[in-house]
Amino acid sequence: MTDLLKTRFEDLVSEFRELDDRDAELELLLELGGSLPLFPEAKRTEENKVHGCLSQAWVVPSLTEEAPHTLRLEADSDSQIVAGLIAVLIVLFNGRTPTEAATLDARGALKEIGLERHLSPQRRNGLYGMLRRVQTFAKAFA
Repeated sequence: MTDLLKTRFEDLVSEFRELDDRDAELELLLELGGSLPLFPEAKRTEENKVHGCLSQAWVVPSLTEEAPHTLRLEADSDSQIVAGLIAVLIVLFNGRTPTEAATLDARGALKEIGLERHLSPQRRNGLYGMLRRVQTFAKAFA
């Protein structure tokens, strides 16, 4: 199982680039989704739900208590593919300061992996909804 908090985004990009077909990419995405930490049932609320996603997905951004405050994402989905996308976002955003997260070209970073070409428009909408939630949160504290 992958430790998402120790995985660097650059390493994830390299891992995806080494794969030669869509099935291998989806398999890695599913594996990453299986690495999500347990998500508390109490956080599966309407307020935390990401709308626009075909599946059910919940994203809860917060800041660490110790300085410098950095972003921490808790999230889950009832879809393994979406859970994999969430795992990619956790690797991308966790540990960044609010300013770094707010100004990050997240769509550009995700294009480096190349996942968007395999996502349906509805899954892409859900992914962008999760990105907006995280970056809106980060901007509030930047």
